[in-house]
Amino acid sequence: MIKILTILFGLTSAAHAAQSQLNYEFNLLGGYGGEEAVFVVPGQRPGVGLEYFRILSGEYGDVGRVDVQARLTADPNGRYESPYVLTPFGGNDELPAPAVQLELHNVYAHSRLNRGRSDLWAGHRDVAFGLEPTLDTHAAMLQTFATDAVGFKKDWGLGAMGRFDGWDYRAAGTLGSGMPLAAHGNRAAAARFGILDADVSGFGFGLSAFYGRVLPTMGLAVLSDEPDERLLGSTDFTLLRGRFGIRADSAIGRVADAPAGGVWLRISAAVPSWRWLEVSAQGSTFYDNFRDRSRIVRAGAEAAAKYNAALTPGVAYLYSDDHGAENHAVFVHLYYFYPTLTRWLPSRRE
Repeated sequence: MIKILTILFGLTSAAHAAQSQLNYEFNLLGGYGGEEAVFVVPGQRPGVGLEYFRILSGEYGDVGRVDVQARLTADPNGRYESPYVLTPFGGNDELPAPAVQLELHNVYAHSRLNRGRSDLWAGHRDVAFGLEPTLDTHAAMLQTFATDAVGFKKDWGLGAMGRFDGWDYRAAGTLGSGMPLAAHGNRAAAARFGILDADVSGFGFGLSAFYGRVLPTMGLAVLSDEPDERLLGSTDFTLLRGRFGIRADSAIGRVADAPAGGVWLRISAAVPSWRWLEVSAQGSTFYDNFRDRSRIVRAGAEAAAKYNAALTPGVAYLYSDDHGAENHAVFVHLYYFYPTLTRWLPSRRE
C-alpha cells in the first residue's frame, strides 16, 4: 500500500513537464412532479463546481494525472436526500443534513505503467461494475444501473486499469461507502473485464463481479451504520450503428442473504439533420429481494442538445417506483462545462 501511494503521489518529482486545466461547471435543473416543483433526482442536483486536472509528462510521454472535481449543490426546496447524516467514523450522534452540500466526484491521482497501457490509481473514482466506468453521466439525467445494483457510482479506494488490443480490465478495492468517507465495517471489491471497444468497433461486451459490505448512502448522507452485504455478477453490452445505440446491463446475485438481480436497457439515437440532438429512452428493474418482490423500477426519456463544446441543454421525463413509492416528473436541464465562463451564447453550434 505504501509503495503504491508513493508511486502515485510522487509523480511530480519524476515529471519533466505538466499540463493543467481548470474547468467551470454549472448544473441547473428543475421540474414539476404532480403536486410540487422538483429539483433533485438520483445522480443530479442543482449546483456549481470546478474541475482541476493536471497531466504529468516524463521523457517518454505522460506518466500520470491528478483530477479533482467538486460541486457545491443545493435543493431549493430546502431538503436533502435524507433527514440525518451519521458521523463518519463511529458514534451515535446524528446531525441534521443541510440542504447545501459539497459533493466530491472525481478525486484521484493515477500513475501510468507498462508504457501507458496500465494505470494505478488512488482516490474517488467509478466503481468497476457494469457500464458505469464506460459512460460519462455528469451531464445526463438518465443514469446507469450502478446505484441501484451496488449502492453508488463512485467509491474511495485503490485500483488498477489497463487497455490492450481488443480487451481491457479494471479492478479496485474500495471503502464501500460511495461519496462519504465513512467507516462502519464496510468494504468492497469490484472487477470488470471488457472485450472490444464500442467507440472503435461499434460493439463492446463486459463481465463484472462485485462483493462488498456496503453502507446505505444517498449523496453525502449515510443512512445507516449497518452495512448491507452484496455479491453480484454482471454482463453488459454496447452496440453502436451509425446514429443509433443500444446499451444493456444485467446483474444477478445476493443482497443481504436474499436472491437479487435486475436488468437495465437504454436506446439512443441522433436526430437526422440535427446530429447535435440526441434522444434517449431507458428502463430498469432491480430486485433486492426476489422472494418478497422488493424492487426499484425506473424509466425515463431525455432529449439533450450538444449545443457547443460547453453547453448541453435538455428536457427529460423520469419515473420511479422505489419499493412502492411512485414518483414522476418532467424536467428542464442545463449543463455547462468549459475552461472559460464565456461560452453561454456562442455564434454557432459545434
